[in-house]
Amino acid sequence: MQINLPADAELAGNLLRVRLPNEGVYVSIMEDDRSAHNMRFFCSACEGVCEHIGAAFSLVLKEKTALGLASPPPENDEPLLLTDEELEHRELLRRSDRAKMERMRHASADPKKLWTDYTVTNRESGKSYRVALRGWERGESYCTCPDFRKNTLGTCKHIMFVSGKMKAAFPPKVRATPFRPQAVTVFVKYGRECELRVQVPLRTHPAIKHKLSRFVEKPVADVEGLTRAVSQCTANSADIVIYPDAEQYIGLELHRLKVRRLVEDIRRAPDKHPCGLRCLRASCCPTSSTASLLPWAPAARSLPTTWDLARPSRE
Repeated sequence: MQINLPADAELAGNLLRVRLPNEGVYVSIMEDDRSAHNMRFFCSACEGVCEHIGAAFSLVLKEKTALGLASPPPENDEPLLLTDEELEHRELLRRSDRAKMERMRHASADPKKLWTDYTVTNRESGKSYRVALRGWERGESYCTCPDFRKNTLGTCKHIMFVSGKMKAAFPPKVRATPFRPQAVTVFVKYGRECELRVQVPLRTHPAIKHKLSRFVEKPVADVEGLTRAVSQCTANSADIVIYPDAEQYIGLELHRLKVRRLVEDIRRAPDKHPCGLRCLRASCCPTSSTASLLPWAPAARSLPTTWDLARPSRE
């Protein structure tokens, strides 16, 4: 539901009035000591709790500062004075504190197993993310939250929360057991540099192990070769799990390779290549000489890496 600030929300004393223009509905949230949780909700179109009230309450949770319910964070130039190691340490401490302080709950896909998938839900915002716990070191586990994919730390508050809960739930002997995938797994290992990795279970058919042997225990450099090997393995009914972030990584890398090869083909014979001919006929070209045909072609050597396209820096 579309709610535009400040046009659709008005806060006066202990009363917040929210207009949902697309619904033609008004929602009021009032502080009331006699009600449950000290709050009362009213919807102009519905009786009791409804989706309109849910939308208004979600607005309060997400836009506390814009509504004047919370102070904006102080401007601080301190990060400019910190080294990379100090900044990384500070960001890890922040996420560790949030993992301890925020009200979250978790649900295991298999309560009898330590290394499995977990659903982590924030009790206040209601947002849920999936954590794949694969080890205790940073970069080994995976979370679907946006912070994990962009912070370059290899962890997040959700992974820290699940790790803390599982360290308390399982005995030391189980915690010391390394992660053993039940199926061939393709995933991204996070850190300062992202790496595409492949894990193969001990009990894997020798033919499958042979096809994937050159990709195991090291970063995958030949993404095309990996996709061909995976296709051959799946054609032989092999069980292969590719995590969503690995799919995105592979897709971006394959697209980058396609663009690079197209540029190389055009540069070899720009006056004969179909794309080159279209550029020659385009009015935006200053001349029809092949020297000025593709001013962007030399830059192909410095195309952004795959993960530069998907991962902004912390700064």
